[in-house]
Amino acid sequence: MLLRWLMMVLIGAWIGWITNWLAIKMLFHPYEEKRFLCFRIQGVIPKRKKDIGSGIARVVEQELLSLRELLEQMDTEIIFRNIEKRMDEYLEENLEKEIQKAFPFAAMFLGKDSLEKIKALVKQGVLSRKEEICSAFTSHLEENIDIQKMISDKIASFSFQKVEEIIFSLAKKELKHIEWVGAVLGAVIGGLQFLLFSYFS
Repeated sequence: MLLRWLMMVLIGAWIGWITNWLAIKMLFHPYEEKRFLCFRIQGVIPKRKKDIGSGIARVVEQELLSLRELLEQMDTEIIFRNIEKRMDEYLEENLEKEIQKAFPFAAMFLGKDSLEKIKALVKQGVLSRKEEICSAFTSHLEENIDIQKMISDKIASFSFQKVEEIIFSLAKKELKHIEWVGAVLGAVIGGLQFLLFSYFS
């Protein structure tokens, strides 16, 4: 009797484990639609990859990371300090050459002090409009960058194998846990079945 109980527990555990293992595998496999008798079989994620990608992208943009929030995190003072530094480097290297190209005669009469004044005027002209430049830049980004579409397109470009690798790398322990939960539940059900059969027989 003990052996029969043990056999039913082990068989129940095996059935529970294999059922959950198969369910996890069928999330991804088969990658392509297969026909079996009158049925069409395809993994849940490959079948709905486009919808899943769109859903993830929508949640990320609406709940986690919108373009507006990204732009609000930008430190314009740091950005313009970097711009000013690059302007200094560019003007130092190129201003005199550009003036000589455009106004060769006038360049003959420009001394170092005059060049420094021109550099200062160019920098002042740009930096005095930094709020306007920032506003134009952020408006351009908001009009032309669609984070939701970028994420959706990126996910859609992944191969089914890549999606499977990503999900398993993120949830390997949890998926294994599901398999073992199936085994435990199967063992419990097998043991209960034996007790019920023994009671009513």
